[in-house]
Order: sequence, then C-alpha cells, then structure tokens
Amino acid sequence: MKILIDILHPAHFHRLKHYMKYAQAQGDELLIVARDKEVVARLLQKWGFSFVDSGIIRRGTWGRIQEYTERTNKIFSLARTFKPDVLVGGDGFSIGPVGRMLGIPSVSLSDTEDQGMIPTLAYHAVTHVVTPSCFMKDFGKRHTRFSGYYEMTYLHSKRFTPDPKVPESFGVKKGEKYSMIRFVSWDSCHDEHEEGLRLEERRQLVQELSKYGKVFINSEGKVPEEFASYTVDPVDVHSLLYYAHFYFGDSQTMSIEAGLLGTPAIRCNSLVNKLHAKGQFNDFHYKYGIVYSYASFADAFAKLKELMADPERKEKWKEKRQKIETETEDFTDFFHTWLHKNFNSATGLA
Repeated sequence: MKILIDILHPAHFHRLKHYMKYAQAQGDELLIVARDKEVVARLLQKWGFSFVDSGIIRRGTWGRIQEYTERTNKIFSLARTFKPDVLVGGDGFSIGPVGRMLGIPSVSLSDTEDQGMIPTLAYHAVTHVVTPSCFMKDFGKRHTRFSGYYEMTYLHSKRFTPDPKVPESFGVKKGEKYSMIRFVSWDSCHDEHEEGLRLEERRQLVQELSKYGKVFINSEGKVPEEFASYTVDPVDVHSLLYYAHFYFGDSQTMSIEAGLLGTPAIRCNSLVNKLHAKGQFNDFHYKYGIVYSYASFADAFAKLKELMADPERKEKWKEKRQKIETETEDFTDFFHTWLHKNFNSATGLA
C-alpha cells in the first residue's frame, strides 16, 4: 500500500510516528512531506524518516496564502508522480484539494472542533475525517471515531520510556523538583483574535513556581530577555515533562501531554470557553482530572496554588494516567487496520 503523509506540526509527527514505523515494517511505501515548524525536521531525522520539505513557513495573511499555495502545488506534483492509495494529514489544508483534483481519497486526523474558517473549509475537501470518540462535531458518513486520544498514541507506557538524562542535561539533580511552562506565539491562522498568558501573568507565574524548585520555559516564539535564563528547547521534551512536578501553559497540545505523562497540568487561554478542542479537554478536566483548563488567569492561578499545596499530587496523577491507559484504544493498531481495510484498492469507503 502506498501512502502520502503530510506533516504540518510536531503534534502531527508524534501522533503518526509509531504508525509510520509499523507501516514501513509491514511493507507499506510511505512518502512523507513535512513543514519544518519548530522541531519537525529534527524529529523526523532523529527517528530515521526520509521526507520532502514542503516549503518555507511564512507569516501574515498573504504569507500564509503564499505558503499554502506553494505547499499544495508541491504535494500535487508529488502525489501525481507517487500515485498513493490514500493521502493522510493532521488536517486537510492541502491533501483535501489535491485528493479531489487527482481522485485520491484523503484522511484528516483531527481532534479540534473549531480551528477557524480555513480548517473548516479543509474538512469539506477531505473525503474522510478520523477523530477521538469525544469529538463534539459529526461529519456523517465521512466520520470515523476511535475510543482514545492521539497523544496517548505516543505517550502510552508500552511505547514511551522517559530518559532521566534529559532533565540532568539541564542541571536537574536526582530527586530535585522542577516545573515546566509553555508559551505559544499565537500567530497561527486559527489563533487570530485569541490570546494566552500576558507578560505580567507570565512574571507572576514564574515567580510563584520558583518557590517550589527550578522553572523551565519552552516557548514557541522569542521570549523577553528577563525569561531567557529559564528557556529550554529539548528535542525530547516529553522526558522533561514526565519528570516535572508541575506544568502550566497556554499551549493546547503540551498541556495534554503533561497530564497524560502523569504531571499535574493547567491550561490557560482564551480558547477554553470556545468549541476549540472542547470534547477532549472536557474529558481531561471533568472525566479524568488530568488537565485543568481556565480562560481566567486568576482562576488558573488559584488552582495552581491549590495543587502545589498537595504533596501527593504527582502520585495521584500517575494513577490517573494508568486509568486512561486501561480505558482507551491504541490509535496505531486501529489506524493501520482501518487504512488497509478501506483504501488498499484506492476506492475509498462505500
């Protein structure tokens, strides 16, 4: 089976990396196209995947239009030559239109109900959408659900082994406590008119968490000079999250990763009260209690102080992690079987 995979974000790589290894081992032929956002290229190289660079990342409205046009044209050219049975992507930005033009089925792997106008249009272009079962929209016959979460695909204890040398490389001594903070840039197309932590809130957060040990900041964009000494950019951020005693940030994905790794996590941004990824964050907040989400920094900060006062918080989160592992389905096994069942002859679902 021949599969073209389009990766736009580190999260897309992580949710597909084990599937890609497994598919190659089973004899499938993959063509990986990647947008080098943050550490995507480094991750692909670390895992031994060959890939085609989809082009320069551009900013601003016209820059995004230019980038989208360039990437779509490249994928069109590659697909026409490669002749895949199916196109797979973290969203349907380019694979949907390319699939329509070439008559190739396309599959979007989504967990976000509302990403703005462009992704919404992209969903209409793809022929199939795969989501976690908690997803709060319904795409009808095109929609397939699995009973799990994408992040558990690569963070499940059967696949992920934390490396204690990672925190050590940042000066953390054995048994020493530290916290992780994540700031995002809020310049993606689906982030327009949204906001995360403000400068004064970031200062207050660093000051408070510093009372409990070291503080590390992982930032999508450039941080002010006053935070420079806290900043880290590890390729293996998951090991750093695993050993952390607390996580706080305005990121979507990393907050989930922290919680699923057994680290108490708080997410704070303006998307909390909107439909954006509402289904899974409802599960994580109310069903499992691993990620607490707040639109108000005051509410988030109050929860932070409450959790930091609990000396058993880390042990409690480990138990929550184990509960999720026993109650969810493995995406890698599900996806490989589903693709081969439905697309081996490139006819798509009936």
